[in-house]
Amino acid sequence: MQRIDGHLVLSPTDLTKHVACPHVTTLDLEALGQPRDCVREVPADDALNLVFSKGLEHERAFLARLRDEGRVVEDIALLGLKGADAEAATVDAMRRGVDVVYQATFFDGHWVGLADFLLRVDLPEGESSALGSWRYDIADTKLARRLKVPALLQMATYAARLETLQGVPPQWLTVVTGDSELHPWRLVDVAPYARRRREELVDAVSSPQATESARVAHCGQCRWKQRCADEWEARDDLVLVAGMRPDHRARLRESGIDTLEALAEASEAAVAAALPGTRAATRERLHQQARLQLEERETRQPQFRLVEPPWLVTRDRDGTERRVPRGLATLPAPDLGDVYLDFEGDPWAEGGAGREYLAGIWTRQGEFVDFWAHDFAAEGQLTTDLVDWLTVRWRAHPHMHIYHYAPYETTALKRLVSQHATREHELDQLLRAERFVDLYAVVRQGIRISKGSYSIKKLEQFYWGHMRGAGEAEGVSDGLSSVVEYERWLVGRDTGSADQAILDDIRRYNQEDVESTLALHDWLEARRDEHVARGHDISRPVAGEAQEIGEAERAEIALAERLVHEAEVADEAGETGRAHAAELLAGCVGWHRREDRPEWWDFFSYADLEPDELVESSGALGALAAPVEVGKVKQSIVWRYTFPPQDCALKPGGAALDVDTRLRAGEIVGIDPVAGWVDVKLGKRTPPPAARGLMGDGPLNNQVMRDSIRRT
Repeated sequence: MQRIDGHLVLSPTDLTKHVACPHVTTLDLEALGQPRDCVREVPADDALNLVFSKGLEHERAFLARLRDEGRVVEDIALLGLKGADAEAATVDAMRRGVDVVYQATFFDGHWVGLADFLLRVDLPEGESSALGSWRYDIADTKLARRLKVPALLQMATYAARLETLQGVPPQWLTVVTGDSELHPWRLVDVAPYARRRREELVDAVSSPQATESARVAHCGQCRWKQRCADEWEARDDLVLVAGMRPDHRARLRESGIDTLEALAEASEAAVAAALPGTRAATRERLHQQARLQLEERETRQPQFRLVEPPWLVTRDRDGTERRVPRGLATLPAPDLGDVYLDFEGDPWAEGGAGREYLAGIWTRQGEFVDFWAHDFAAEGQLTTDLVDWLTVRWRAHPHMHIYHYAPYETTALKRLVSQHATREHELDQLLRAERFVDLYAVVRQGIRISKGSYSIKKLEQFYWGHMRGAGEAEGVSDGLSSVVEYERWLVGRDTGSADQAILDDIRRYNQEDVESTLALHDWLEARRDEHVARGHDISRPVAGEAQEIGEAERAEIALAERLVHEAEVADEAGETGRAHAAELLAGCVGWHRREDRPEWWDFFSYADLEPDELVESSGALGALAAPVEVGKVKQSIVWRYTFPPQDCALKPGGAALDVDTRLRAGEIVGIDPVAGWVDVKLGKRTPPPAARGLMGDGPLNNQVMRDSIRRT
């Protein structure tokens, strides 16, 4: 957002910020009318500088890729022009028909934009544009590993001006993600949404309305984040309550409960009236959370409470009540073989594909085992060595478990074994036997603490009496600074001046993390004992054992090995075509099983997620309100679950399963993820489950295709 010749000029970045948080637009407008030294912004730190440099590196890598393909590139940035002059240079390059226009500039007096790349597309015979027998499509590079809506919004805004300049609209918007994959998207599928959003932004700056700050995903990268944080503290805003969702905050404020203190002191009836349709457990969680945070504020002492009872009550389809263990009741019996795992990962390594550069393990015997990787091949070796180490440990200690804090470790391992095609079966065995224990899930389900965050560092005050990292200005003190320091080491390595002290510091930080995880585990065990002392009958969960490979999978492995051998024999005989065919077939054998594994892993992981985590997942629906009867279909009753807006892959005609019991909750007959409802039908005699989340029923049955590949 800027003023040019007295006129307000917007950019696609302004648009994406406004969609994420309208309050940013208000603050940006306010800043335009103030001297620069009066504007309180968050200065760029090492992490932001790293993101910027990695983004530029990724962009230049794609530029080099285009040049290597033999394309003629026109770099508009080299001309040193701005605004209308830069757009004129862009149009000139387009009219000359260059293959690629780099740093293409668009400016119509109201909007200005800088597209990374315009890619020439030759039109079919008989078609033309204002340029001639070609047009241009748009491509932008993004560090993210998957396509995101803001990137499409930006390019759709460029496209509106590009259509005017070339006389025809571009057809494709392509995002080049951090892993160098190209993700094309049709403009016609994005343009109406982008147009509506642009109109909203123009209205917001033309007729400014009062806005308020709210905690959103954009906060982490916003230049106003410190200002908003100060405002929240000053007005004791409800965003300070840990786990407060935006929709709950809005409804509480509408009812007059607009501060943390007001929520803490409100009656249960008042909270229930403010949050109608919300589950009692959710209301109780928010209410108790506010009380604990207020209690610490007043006493200056950290507080905690146990969640009771330590189970979730659900009903089977026949109405039978079932207790699903939650929180402290999910802790397996401690074992001398227990280990504590933590990864250090760099999302920007390998050109944006990411790298897990350290996996650290702490044992109950006080041994620290570390696995390092500084390139792609080494990461594959790290994966093999780590899973082998865990498997050997499991054999030596059949009742051991692998403890970690938050889902990152299991998510990373699943990705690594798939990406490097190594130890997939062994990891699957560990997962099926439920050897991984996420202590974050145990904490979230079983303990309430008087902190605005449930990070492990906040918990350390309860079992260590202090929090690591407080006041540390240099070195590695958190996950982000670990990445920044590791990138600094990489620069040194590549220039011949690698500093081993940096890796030693990262190793020290990782060891502290796993030692802290062990200390947290012991503290939680003591809290579990308190549950037992209060009379709760809590049995230890029974973990599974290692399973033999099934006959079908064993046959697939044998077939793949035979095909690989045939490929080697053919290659040695100079029969290139036959060798290539055998290699392709070997890759096809077991392909469906490998592709199914991540879906099954997700399927069994949903039960461990909290409602807000289910909301963030695309494979399940979370934060459901109690079902309400809305109609009848023949001999079935249609029940409606409502929820906050969220992305979801569930479709009409598919099955809906309770995430906790994995029992069928009905057939989906209608769903609107934006409006926030899903309708399922059940037989008249079957009561609907009071599910906190719904999911699909796993991967499609692909047995016919597997059999076809084996026959081939």
